Amino acid sequence: MQNMNQPSDSVASTILDVFYESETQERKSKEKQASKRRLQARRAIEDYLENKRLREATEDYYFSK
Repeated sequence: MQNMNQPSDSVASTILDVFYESETQERKSKEKQASKRRLQARRAIEDYLENKRLREATEDYYFSK
């Protein structure tokens, strides 16, 4: 009876390994996408703040003349 369960255990183990690998890849993909979104948001904020600083600096320049 043990010999009959051996292939079944092997198949179950293989299926679990494939499922785990799939989940791991999906998690890594989601983390990478989230990282890209955070980077884009950070760059957009930095661009906005830089433009704001430049506008304020040029307004001060024009008013000081």
